[in-house]
Amino acid sequence: QKCIEDLKTPFGTVTCDLMSGKEIWITKGPVFDSVWPSMAMPGVFPPVEGPEGRWYIDGGIVNPVPVSLCRALGADVVIAVNLNNDLLRRVEIEKQSKGSNRKKTSEVAKIFAKAKNLIPSIKKETESDKPKPPDFFETISRSINIAQDRITKTRLAGDPPEIILCPKVTDIGLLETYRAEEAIRAGYKCCEANIAAIKDAIGH
Repeated sequence: QKCIEDLKTPFGTVTCDLMSGKEIWITKGPVFDSVWPSMAMPGVFPPVEGPEGRWYIDGGIVNPVPVSLCRALGADVVIAVNLNNDLLRRVEIEKQSKGSNRKKTSEVAKIFAKAKNLIPSIKKETESDKPKPPDFFETISRSINIAQDRITKTRLAGDPPEIILCPKVTDIGLLETYRAEEAIRAGYKCCEANIAAIKDAIGH
């Protein structure tokens, strides 16, 4: 397989040492071996064994938008892509929506409170209308995304890129890889909308 050293464009990935929490940059060796540990999302993919028996997980845990790595690889102009933009607002909207549904369910339950002992079927129907909590994978993915959003804001404030692109993909779930075409179109539209700023940053 092709190695990073053979690529025409400088390349590197970010991963995280599971034991120490240290940010690790992989800039040498097989491309596949560098990409795999950088996307080992906790709770979804198992950690990947690295040198000296260390275990690596998704680098987004410590550096979701690795501007610092790009600078280290020699980039004069960094065009970053932030996929976590507006994530918390989306979660809050969904949370408010669910809260509203709970309120409505509660009001309906009060109406049938006196009758539930007389008509068992009503009691069962009311109980079945209770909102279900997020499943395991949804909870894991959202928790990771929220943490990444916080880390992203802190890292970008300390080392801002020349251009930051924020494609509208917050409606695409972390595990919805089958929606890749939608994500690509969103990225294309975002680049088109920012083409003037991009040309200005790179001096064209």
